[in-house]
Amino acid sequence: MLKKIGQLSALTIYKILSRFGQRPASVSIFDQIDKANNVLLCLPDNVNGLQTELLTLDKFNHIFPKANITLLYNTNLAIEKFLLNNYQCVNYNPAEVTSLGQPPKGIKENIQRNHFDIAIDLSIAFNYINTVLVWASHACLRIGFHHPKRDDLYNFLIRVNPEESRENSYQSLFRYLGAKQNN
Repeated sequence: MLKKIGQLSALTIYKILSRFGQRPASVSIFDQIDKANNVLLCLPDNVNGLQTELLTLDKFNHIFPKANITLLYNTNLAIEKFLLNNYQCVNYNPAEVTSLGQPPKGIKENIQRNHFDIAIDLSIAFNYINTVLVWASHACLRIGFHHPKRDDLYNFLIRVNPEESRENSYQSLFRYLGAKQNN
């Protein structure tokens, strides 16, 4: 109960800050993709087919060929180490999430210190920790799948049918991000 109250309160504050705080200048999505040097990818918490998903993450290397890509994930995910070789990794232990449901302080500071150009939340369902860390990254381009709880905090949303498979949802994301390359 305390965790839900803490998360709801924090989301409300983030949304107010997002709406009334300093707004970034307009962002040209394709220019931002072309010049991205540092990209944050937040992995979802559910592990169904995760190894397959990590293998498809190579598509991000194609979309962002010049960028350093950092994966954010929780340590409860069983990820084969060889799948992480092409990425910098930041992980957190869900047991370290505060009693108010906030991410561990060190993780948030690490994300802010890295100055990401683009942050992408790969969770299709709402994931509070990913949402907070994408917003905290202050990335010029914050990308995620549409969900009412996070829509105000991201500036590029992908709308997919909720009954769509995760693989097809990711294909939609790749089509949007790689649209300029496909022309």
